[in-house]
Amino acid sequence: MDSIKRRDNITDQELLDLLDDPNEDMNLSFVDDEQNIFGFIATYSLKGGNDKIPLPVLFNLYNIWSKESITKNNLRNQLKDLFKIDSNDNVYLELKESQISDMLLKVLSKKERTEKSAKHLHKMLNKFLKDSEIESGTVFIQDYVLFALYSRRINTKMRFKAETFTSGLKNLLEYKVDVHNTYWFGINKDNLGLSQEEMETARMLYEKEKTIKKI
Repeated sequence: MDSIKRRDNITDQELLDLLDDPNEDMNLSFVDDEQNIFGFIATYSLKGGNDKIPLPVLFNLYNIWSKESITKNNLRNQLKDLFKIDSNDNVYLELKESQISDMLLKVLSKKERTEKSAKHLHKMLNKFLKDSEIESGTVFIQDYVLFALYSRRINTKMRFKAETFTSGLKNLLEYKVDVHNTYWFGINKDNLGLSQEEMETARMLYEKEKTIKKI
């Protein structure tokens, strides 16, 4: 049986499966490079309208649908001559006439928000470490101790939650986890200039936020 599947025959569920498993291999037949964008438009019956769709959402969909990679700027350049695109990179389409299901749009939109949040988290934590003159090292400090320093520097209303803070640091510093599920991060200093009271307050806040999340 021929395993080649035309792109216009891929179902929503198969696209969602690809989102869940980026390593899944699906063989697709291709048209010429110049026709890719028109094939994409035809597959989803895209027409100009009044519904605003963020370009990153269409970018995610396009790169799931096609195995031929494309940059976001390239996709924008190809779409701008066909559809209205505003200064915030929203593409104006008529969703009721499209073949983009509400479920697929919801998943793609969530994926876009998640990617934006991850980039923001990475950027802000990098700044926090730089401002605090903290780098990777051999001195292991509990997560809540670093969180205490972070909370001192960042306005309470703007700071990340405790577990989000730890999750972000895991991508920036070496870490270990003890039997109490406390993360210890390897840094270049053992004195962060924090009082015992500040560290204990941070530990209690940390545990409280973890408990609230589990309920």
